[in-house]
Amino acid sequence: MNDFWIYILIGFFAQMIDGAFGMAYGVTTTSLLLFFFPNFMSPAMASAIMHFSEIFNTGYSSYVYKKNKLINKKMFLAMLYPAIFGAVIGAIFISFFSKHYVNYIKPFIAIYFIVISVIIVSRALRLFEKRKRWFSIPMLSAFGAFMDTTGGGGWGALVTSALIAGGRDYRTSIGTAHAIKFIVVLCSSLTFLFLLPLGYLWSVVWISMGSILAVPISISINNKLPQKFGLLVVAIILILIAVKILINSWFYFNH
Repeated sequence: MNDFWIYILIGFFAQMIDGAFGMAYGVTTTSLLLFFFPNFMSPAMASAIMHFSEIFNTGYSSYVYKKNKLINKKMFLAMLYPAIFGAVIGAIFISFFSKHYVNYIKPFIAIYFIVISVIIVSRALRLFEKRKRWFSIPMLSAFGAFMDTTGGGGWGALVTSALIAGGRDYRTSIGTAHAIKFIVVLCSSLTFLFLLPLGYLWSVVWISMGSILAVPISISINNKLPQKFGLLVVAIILILIAVKILINSWFYFNH
């Protein structure tokens, strides 16, 4: 298959998952890029391509979420500046230091995903209703932006899932996190622009085309999905990501 179509399909598939369930665009995109182009795609380059492509689809999807009144302004303002800080620091870190250092954090992130998925399932099944504020939104935003940039994705899994697990509205959590994600990818991409070569920009165009085509379809699916089903799918995605991280970590530390 021509590389052109591979890039478009990667963008389309990643956005369908992300738009419908609020996570996994970065993980899906970078994983597929490294899978299809292992000979010339470094982790930093895959992360840069993914973040550049997200400027277009997150900008468009944020507009659609805002139009549908699915952005919580108070939450948006609380997350904004910490996310900018985390994104810029993360882009600088991965451009100058090996991803080797981030791998030591990944197993703990996997455990976090599993715990969050259990909480989300509990809420989906209405095993408890009380909302507990067990994390700081600004700190969550800064940490999520840093890990998203250094790990080549993960904003939705880290941040959106925590907002949902904290008892906040499912759809406005996804919409608000997407709006902040636009700021995150814009800041990290501008930082990458000064630190990495520009030979990958054509691939950004094709991935962006695929993801933009998927934006209205994926958000329409999100609006029509029953909340209980959506929560359960989010929990399953988190568990799959956690398993992938644990398997990768096992191979990394044992080879």
